[in-house]
Amino acid sequence: LSLVPVVDHSIGVTRPRQSYLWQFFTKDLSGADVVTCYLLQNTNEKLQGKFTQELDPNTRVVTNAFTFPKLRLIRQNYKDRIFLYHPVQNQAASE
Repeated sequence: LSLVPVVDHSIGVTRPRQSYLWQFFTKDLSGADVVTCYLLQNTNEKLQGKFTQELDPNTRVVTNAFTFPKLRLIRQNYKDRIFLYHPVQNQAASE
C-alpha cells in the first residue's frame, strides 16, 4: 500500500498530506485520506473487503490498470487506465 503524492487532475486527485509505504494486509488503514494501489487484479479483489471495513466512505482509492469491481467507481481515465473509487460497496456488486 502506498499513500504517495498523486497528481492526476483528470480524476480530481491531488497531493495527500503525508506519504507512507505500508503492508496492505497488516496495517490499520482507517486514517488514510487517499490510498494509491498498483497491484494485480487478484490482490485488488482480496483488499476490497478490508477497504470497505476500515476506510472512511469518502477516502479516495486510486488504482492503475487493475480495478476494484465491488467498490464504487467515481471517476476514470481510460487513456491512462487510472481509476478513482470510494470504499463503498458498488450497488451492482451487492445484488
